[in-house]
Amino acid sequence: MKLADWMREERMTARAVASAVTERLPPGESCSASAVEKWRAGVRVPRRRKMQAIITISEGRVTANDFTEASASGERTS
Repeated sequence: MKLADWMREERMTARAVASAVTERLPPGESCSASAVEKWRAGVRVPRRRKMQAIITISEGRVTANDFTEASASGERTS
């Protein structure tokens, strides 16, 4: 499931997703709402730790494979 679809179904804002991702990152690392917006739009692909956090908060409904279209087209990671 695409991140945008999951966020819409769960009525999650970019700010709420960023907060949930940040809670699951090591101390000193964070996630911004603007990064989530870029992931949702397919402009960027989350890095490994943030990807793992997304998988966790979405209970596996959003996976790394759901971002492959963006990465296959040469998009940047963040």
